[in-house]
Amino acid sequence: MRRINKLFICASMTVMLLAAVVRAQDDEAAAASALGGESAELCVKAPLRGAAKVFVVVRENDDVQLVGMKERAVLWKRSFPLREDVNKAKTYVECKGRTVELHSQLPFSAAEVIQTFSWDGRRLTYRGTRHEDPSAEFIEEMIRAAEAGDTKALSRFLSNDPAEGEVTVMYPYAYIGSELFASAIKRAHTAATRLFRLGRSRDAALRLSLMFDVTVQLNRIVSAEEPLRKRPDAWIQAWKDREMSAGDYVYALNDYGYFLQQSGENEEAVNVFASVLASEPARAVTHLNLADSLWALNKKAEARTHYKTYQQLMAAAKRGAEIPARVRERLS
Repeated sequence: MRRINKLFICASMTVMLLAAVVRAQDDEAAAASALGGESAELCVKAPLRGAAKVFVVVRENDDVQLVGMKERAVLWKRSFPLREDVNKAKTYVECKGRTVELHSQLPFSAAEVIQTFSWDGRRLTYRGTRHEDPSAEFIEEMIRAAEAGDTKALSRFLSNDPAEGEVTVMYPYAYIGSELFASAIKRAHTAATRLFRLGRSRDAALRLSLMFDVTVQLNRIVSAEEPLRKRPDAWIQAWKDREMSAGDYVYALNDYGYFLQQSGENEEAVNVFASVLASEPARAVTHLNLADSLWALNKKAEARTHYKTYQQLMAAAKRGAEIPARVRERLS
């Protein structure tokens, strides 16, 4: 019997809650209709000023009103003194007693403009504006961690699979593109160069590789495709997917190879230099770098081929005087 009573009580409460939701929706629809608005939301605990309920009604991007209603009659209305237009299709309200916040999401973006107002029952006063963008903040957090070499912070980003929905960026195409990648790589290159000048060539290479890995992960958020497993092929694939020009990444990829070379990791450096030349075959300094690594690996015939190409490119650019003495010695 007690179980039946409990079930009856639960069912009754559910019906009451549903009825309350329906009434609230009806009231909001009536408020929107009364003023020809795009939408209306109930403003809970706001000063009523004689009304039974207070609503925020979005009429147009530049026309939002605070409306007091009793039954279906409009008793009073106040226009919000907006500092920025809202997106009437994506604006919602947070009422906190005398404080009213208008949250407006920008079109095709996760960015929100949040305008705050106070309502004391007489005046609707502007208090301030703030901007939030969780997608941009998420991406910047990844890039900043790579720039700083914070592998612990990066691990939670790089270990997640965007295809499984564990990493979310709303409207990724609006955020993740060639300009973002070019900026991220430049930031990492600046940090890596600073480390190299301090004699930390291995750390410099790691700093760049972390950012390159971040670009791969960001590209996965957009494309949801499994990247190539081999470096540097996976990096170059991501950059080409986002239509980066070679000039925006080859300088950093070349220096990554050079930092590896200076750390004694010539086998890996050779692969990197070869990838750079696949994008820019006439990059003279990369022919020199590749030749030096091949020479260190005792692959002298291959090294001479690239020393010769380097020498020819430098001569064509009328920079023959800058050719290091070791090039002539090893070609003689």
